[in-house]
Amino acid sequence: MKADAPLLDRILQRIRADTDARRRRRAPQLVEALARAAPKPPPFEACLRRAPAPRIVARLERKNPLRRLFAAGLDAKTAAAAWEAGGAAALAAWTEGPFFAGSPDDLPQLRRGSRLPVLACDFVVDTCQLAEARAAGASAVLLHEAAAGSALGKLLLAARGFGLETVVEAGDEASLDRVLDTGAAMVCIASRDPRTFAADAEAAVRLAPRAARSGVLVLAADAVEDAAAVRRLSDAGVDAFLAGAPVVDAADRAAAVRALRGQQ
Repeated sequence: MKADAPLLDRILQRIRADTDARRRRRAPQLVEALARAAPKPPPFEACLRRAPAPRIVARLERKNPLRRLFAAGLDAKTAAAAWEAGGAAALAAWTEGPFFAGSPDDLPQLRRGSRLPVLACDFVVDTCQLAEARAAGASAVLLHEAAAGSALGKLLLAARGFGLETVVEAGDEASLDRVLDTGAAMVCIASRDPRTFAADAEAAVRLAPRAARSGVLVLAADAVEDAAAVRRLSDAGVDAFLAGAPVVDAADRAAAVRALRGQQ
């Protein structure tokens, strides 16, 4: 693929190649059996709804596709314990390697370091990724509408079959329409263009009120840097906040969660 192809296309090409390679190394039937035999994780939606507002979902991301490096040596287990101590309502992680510097072991390490539910955030293009996430201890999976396309319905059904809850991400008005039409119980508003990752800080402000009126639990991704932004988006109808850089790129990660929650 050309180097000037849309960033999302390049990411998905790599993910498909990596997924195909894993399928050849380990039979999908084995991974699916491991997923169905895995211990039941804590419920994602229920934990978020029970948690006191504002609800922060601390997301492990060592870097982003725009090449900003947050924390190359971040230890997932240690970070999980700090985020829980700071009052995070749930955890999340990118485990994809080349673009996010993640590791398949990050999900089980987050589970070992905390009692909180974990959301797997990778771009899902194949049902075997769902089985892998469930086997690794994920409670829920983030399905990106821009990446899933016409396969979104199939992936939602497969996720339920593995006992995974689903959060579906929308990037604009048309995408939100399609996501709400699926009957998703949890919707995430992306604050970056899904194809280029360019920041769109106002996306959650525009889309959250409509999503909230539909009755879904509304999350916003990468939309907050401080407690003032959390308050503003809470007023717009956002229920929970996926926060990466503010809680990863900090010397005291527990304090970073408390700061986002307005608890200095």
